[in-house]
Amino acid sequence: MMNFKLIVLPCLLSVVTLFGQNTFPTIQDTNFRKHSLTLDGSAFYASSSVRNEILNSFIFGGMIDEDMKDRSFSKHRDVNRLGALAQGELVYANFGVSLFGNENLGFLIKAGAFYGASGAYSKDAFGLFFYGNARYASQTVSLSGSEANFIGMQKIGFGIIVKRSKSSVSLNFYGISDYQHAYLDDGTLAFQNDGSQVDLVLKGNMSYTPERKWNNGYGVGIDADYRFEIDWMKDKKATVQILARNLGVGFMNKLREYTIDSSFQYDGFRFNQLFGDAAIFDSTYSVLDTLGVRQSDVRKVIPLPGYIQAGKVVSANYNGKWQSYFGVRIYPTFSYVPKVHAGVQYKVLKGLFVGSQLAYGGFTGFQWGAYTNLRLNSLSIGVGTENILGLSRSIGYGNSFLCRLQCRF
Repeated sequence: MMNFKLIVLPCLLSVVTLFGQNTFPTIQDTNFRKHSLTLDGSAFYASSSVRNEILNSFIFGGMIDEDMKDRSFSKHRDVNRLGALAQGELVYANFGVSLFGNENLGFLIKAGAFYGASGAYSKDAFGLFFYGNARYASQTVSLSGSEANFIGMQKIGFGIIVKRSKSSVSLNFYGISDYQHAYLDDGTLAFQNDGSQVDLVLKGNMSYTPERKWNNGYGVGIDADYRFEIDWMKDKKATVQILARNLGVGFMNKLREYTIDSSFQYDGFRFNQLFGDAAIFDSTYSVLDTLGVRQSDVRKVIPLPGYIQAGKVVSANYNGKWQSYFGVRIYPTFSYVPKVHAGVQYKVLKGLFVGSQLAYGGFTGFQWGAYTNLRLNSLSIGVGTENILGLSRSIGYGNSFLCRLQCRF
């Protein structure tokens, strides 16, 4: 038991500090073992337009100079995305029992945590944030369509697993510790002449959990993993997987909600008065009141940040050197473009595999990833990255590192 702890604990601790998004190929293993314990962790940050030299300065600290801002600004389009995810999950599967008297059914128990953030914004929003309003004199800045989301939750699940195919389904219960959502349906700022007069139009809403505690909300959802064989090249068989994680709804006990649907005009004097001696949230003179913002505390049903993925997996029982894998993944609740990936795995020697893949989509554009996987008799360890270019401080658009450990006994 002590040896097993020495293996599991370092990988468990490493999940907390890793940065990556997990599209490691699923390994289809038809060898029978009575038990398996799988630890799967990933985290990442990525952007469609902001280069790593700025992202890393925000995350790890550092100066942002004009050249850095100019290089990222030139890459921006009308709509831009950024996001970050961190998750870890531990799954125990028992293949030794005959659930409900069926020899082909076992059971599984899982526990995990998920933290995710995403955002969409305009090119003008980046310019206004990093350059100020001087360059927008006599211009109108558009902030319409800007969106931001964040959720933190923990889960525990119980399910059924089919021994022969490794398909499974589980019912999960969630504790939601944090939730934030903001959306600006219409937002424009018109700077007249030298900027002393500002015309402001805002229409949107924001909601968040006002208290920091683990049970701000609760949820229920499902995980499903359906695998089936198809005919492949030269009379071979391949396994296709349709995977869904965290599909469900959450029930928030209390959200602080702000809504606004107003237009205003400020001249220099009034603008200075608005943000001068009075504090923004002063009880006698509030900017929120002046802008016509309405506040309320509400209960709300929210969608959980689930994802769906489908594609070809690799087989642990294949005797050849090369295997292909590919798939597509979507996050319906995030500002996430459907992500497609395709890669190959090479068998270096018995038990040692390396792989590489190309992907497009998600929160960024093209990505090139690589991994290595060591599979022994009862233990499998994998590490890698989905964004090799992200290891560069300047040319990348995010970072990604992965960790996976499985013990079969």
